[in-house]
Amino acid sequence: MVERVVLASTAGGGEVASVIEKASTHLGLQTIMWGLVSAGFDFNKIDMFPKKQVLAVPPYEDYESIKEGLKQAAGNAKDIVFGITTTTEEYYKFCLLSQVIREEFPDAKIIGGGSHFKRENLKGGIRDPVDVALQDRLTDGVVVGHA
Repeated sequence: MVERVVLASTAGGGEVASVIEKASTHLGLQTIMWGLVSAGFDFNKIDMFPKKQVLAVPPYEDYESIKEGLKQAAGNAKDIVFGITTTTEEYYKFCLLSQVIREEFPDAKIIGGGSHFKRENLKGGIRDPVDVALQDRLTDGVVVGHA
């Protein structure tokens, strides 16, 4: 049984594209959170990441704060689901968060979603975003479409 759901944003804002804005301002994550609550999931077992703006570019000066923020959001739970939303422009932030989650929470499930994830018919052996996320173990599942 899922003990904790952490909803993570990759959304940047303003003039600094390499920033991840605090998740509480993300309408899509709010929609998912209230959908979980209306389906009966305990509101107190849902958290959002990040709580404050973080920098997500090399040399990843905020790498430790990203790790600590994810740990704080997960709490003491053992059975955790991380939901990460992203867009094509912010996919590198999604990869960073996925990597940190895999390192710090190896048993957690990661669900990817957002406008980046869609099925495409690509030629020349190029994989679509859904296949990349699943085959490269960036996620355990993908939600295609809008919240």
